[in-house]
Amino acid sequence: MKYQDAEYVVSRPDGYNIWNHGGSLSGAVRTPHGFVKVYSEGGRSNIELIIDGVCYTRFFERGFTARGLVTKAARFAEDMHWKTL
Repeated sequence: MKYQDAEYVVSRPDGYNIWNHGGSLSGAVRTPHGFVKVYSEGGRSNIELIIDGVCYTRFFERGFTARGLVTKAARFAEDMHWKTL
């Protein structure tokens, strides 16, 4: 069985590391409530956050820029933080 490991550092001052992969965007956003995994391609986007072993996902029927993904990730993390209290 073949596999490939990957790693990336979320160290930018603005708290994200989003890569452009030939038209799709993916990466992670650091928020005060945890790290949010983001993905956007064409007319669809999704963001994921794990809190206490539960993975929360939000889907969008539109694509976003890297800046838009950062904004959506921060809002999503805050929404989920208050939901799980």
